[in-house]
Amino acid sequence: PVQYKEPEPVFTPPSNSPFEQSASPVEWTPPPAPDAGWQNQAIGSNTPFQPPPGGTGTQSKGLAIGSLVSGILSCLCCVSIITGPIALVLGFIAKKKIAEDPSSYTGDGLALGGMITGGIGTLIGLAAIIIQIFFGGLSMLAR
Repeated sequence: PVQYKEPEPVFTPPSNSPFEQSASPVEWTPPPAPDAGWQNQAIGSNTPFQPPPGGTGTQSKGLAIGSLVSGILSCLCCVSIITGPIALVLGFIAKKKIAEDPSSYTGDGLALGGMITGGIGTLIGLAAIIIQIFFGGLSMLAR
């Protein structure tokens, strides 16, 4: 014969559990309306949105960028004997202007990069001319 076994009791949480308590409605009040006078403030040092001071917004990097572009072209192109010295001159002029007036001129690193690549390009161009003259002269002697 089969004996009937009673099921084990299931755990029920106590009635004071936060899960079974009914949520009491919480009174919500919206925040107060903002003061309308904040829009009429004069521009001063304490406002979050203010224009930049006059004269500092115009920073020039043209010479430094020109120096860098000419220097890169002198390293990559066959006209390095022309663009290399241009990069060197533009870089030196840019560095001089940056040293004299740093608030108006920026791009110190760009100018330095242009001077370095311009110098390398000039050396490459001079080496290419010397090699052409040397090997071109040897080929003429061999005839």
